[in-house]
Amino acid sequence: MKKILLPSAAIALLIIIAAGIFVMNTQSASPEDLKLSELPEKLSLSINSRYHLKVKGTYDSGGDSKTLNINKSCKFASDDESLVQISNDGYITGKKVGKSSVSITYGKTTKRININIKKKNSTYVAHRGAMDFAPHGTIAAIQKAVDLGYQQIECDIRVGGDGNIFVFHDTNMKAMCGVDSDLSIVTLKNRKKFPIIGGSNVSKLPTQYIPTVEEVLDIIEKSPSVEMIYLHVKHAFNPKQARMLEKYIRERALINRVTLITSSREILRSFDKSISKGQLCNGITDVPGLCAFVDEAKRENIGINAILYRYQAAQLPPDDFVLYAHTNGIRVISYAIDDYVQIEQLRNKGVNGIVCNKLLFKLDPSLIKCAFSIKDADGSEASGDVYEIKDTTNRVVASFTKTSEPYRIDAKLNSDESYTISKSGEEIAQSFTVENTDEIQNFVFELSDLDRSKKDELKELNLGDITLKAGKSANLVTTDGSGNKLTYSTQNNKLIRLTDSKVTALKKGTAKVTVTNGKNTLTFSVRVTNSPRLSKKSLTVSKGKTATVKIKGKAKGFDNIYSSSKTARITSKKSAKTIRIRGLKKGSTTLNITVNGKRLSLKVTVK
Repeated sequence: MKKILLPSAAIALLIIIAAGIFVMNTQSASPEDLKLSELPEKLSLSINSRYHLKVKGTYDSGGDSKTLNINKSCKFASDDESLVQISNDGYITGKKVGKSSVSITYGKTTKRININIKKKNSTYVAHRGAMDFAPHGTIAAIQKAVDLGYQQIECDIRVGGDGNIFVFHDTNMKAMCGVDSDLSIVTLKNRKKFPIIGGSNVSKLPTQYIPTVEEVLDIIEKSPSVEMIYLHVKHAFNPKQARMLEKYIRERALINRVTLITSSREILRSFDKSISKGQLCNGITDVPGLCAFVDEAKRENIGINAILYRYQAAQLPPDDFVLYAHTNGIRVISYAIDDYVQIEQLRNKGVNGIVCNKLLFKLDPSLIKCAFSIKDADGSEASGDVYEIKDTTNRVVASFTKTSEPYRIDAKLNSDESYTISKSGEEIAQSFTVENTDEIQNFVFELSDLDRSKKDELKELNLGDITLKAGKSANLVTTDGSGNKLTYSTQNNKLIRLTDSKVTALKKGTAKVTVTNGKNTLTFSVRVTNSPRLSKKSLTVSKGKTATVKIKGKAKGFDNIYSSSKTARITSKKSAKTIRIRGLKKGSTTLNITVNGKRLSLKVTVK
C-alpha cells in the first residue's frame, strides 16, 4: 500500500477538527436538558471553614447518561453573605453562627442548599497541666489534667546540667524550688535535692520534683484520651539533645501526638520535619503580615502545622487569617486564656485550640446569655426587691435589684449546671438549669413562688428533700391527709422525671419540686448526686470486631441517642445499658452517646 504523507499543518487541522467534534458532543445538551446532580441538600460548616461545591450535570445522549463538570458555567449566590459566602468557583465559607442557604443556577435551573454554620469545636489545652490543682508542670499537674478529661496539654522543656531534658517553665528556680539558680545545677541524680515548694496545693500533695520529659511522655503514652501534648522548647537544643528527644517520642509511638513549639524557626529546624511543629506568632496583627507568616511556615517545609497566636483583647486573630491558615493546613492555637468571655470570642473566630491558664471545670464553656423575669399576679414585672442567684454549693453567683425590665446576665453561668434564684435573705427559692445555646435564655418566675408573705404552705404534708443517684427512682406520696390528690411539677425536667407517684433521677444537679393539693403548695428539693457516665472514656477494637462499654446511671424508659462514623459504629439497641461498638476501618474517632439527655463522648481506636 502506498503511504500518503500529510503536511504538518494538515495534521494540526485534523486534530483541531476532532477536538471540536468532541466538545460539540459533550456540550450538545442545552441548559434545559441538563440536570444538576450530586449536590447535597444541606451542609454543616464551622466558622471560618470552607467547602468546595463541585457541580455536575447529567443528560441523556443516545440512550446513555453523560456527566459534565459545570462549575464554570454556574452562577452562585448566598441568601445572607453575613452568615455564609460563596465564590464564583463554588467555594462556600462560613462567617458566623446561623442558618442560611446558597443557590446554584445553570440556565433556567436553580437549586438551593441549606447551610448551618456552627461554632468550631475548639479544643481546650491545659496550660502546664492542671495549674489550679497542683504546681504547674509537675507530674501531679499533668496527671490531673488527664484525669479531668483534657484532650490536649502544654508544658515547657529545658535541658539540665547532665544533658537530661526536664519539664520546667521558669528561667530561674527560685519561685518553684526556692533556689536562686537556673536549671544547670539539676541532674537526674540530684533533682530530689530541689523539691517543688511553690504552686497550687503544694502542701496537700505528695512531694513533687522536677519531672523529666520521659516521665511526662510516659503519662501521655498510657492516656489514649490525650490526643496532643505541646512541648514548648525554651532554648536551642544541640543536635545530640534534639535526637534524644526525637528518640523518646518515637519509642512511645507518639509521633502523631506531640507538637514541638517555640518562637524560633531555627530551633524548630533542628528537629526532624516528620514531627509536628508549632511557631509562636507575636507582634503581627495585620492580615497580610499574618498570611505571609503562614506562607513562610509552609515554604520552610520543616513540619510547621500550627501557629500559636498570643491573645490580646484588642487584637483578636482576624477572621481572614484564621481562614487562610485553615486553607493551608495550619491550625490556629490561641494562648493563654482564663476568662469565659475571652474564650467565647475566640470560639467565634473558629480557632482550633485555646490554651487555658486556669483549668476550667467545664470542658465546653461558653458565653451563656440569660434574662430573668419575675412576674407579679397581674403579669407585670415585679420590681424593687434584691434577688440572689446561687450555684449548687450555695455560693452567690449574682446579686441584683429587680427593675421593671428583665434582669440580663452574661458569662457568669455555666452550661448544664443548676442554680437557684431567691429573694435576698429568704429560704424560698426556685431552681433552673442553664443550657448551651446561642440565643438569650429567658427564665420566668412567679413572685408568689419567691415571696414567703404570699405563699401558702402545705402544712399537712411532711415532705423532705430527696437524694438520688442518676438512674434511680423514689416513690412519692399520692394524697394528702384529707385524701386530696397531689400533683407534682418541676422546671428541671432535664435533671429529674416526675409522675404523680414517682421521681426518677436523670443527671447531676438539684431540682426544685412543687407539690399541690389544689389549694396549697409546697416545695422540696431532689438532689441528684451524679450523672450518667461510661465505664471507660476510650477503647480499642479490631477492624470487623466488636467491643463493649457500659453505661452507669441510665434511667429506665429513656432511649439512648447514638452518633456513628465511617471508622466505628454503635450497634446496640437504644434502650441498652451495654453499648456494642463495631470497628469499620482503621483509625481513631469520637462517638457520642446521649444518655438521659446528657451527651457522653467515647474515643474509639480501630486497629
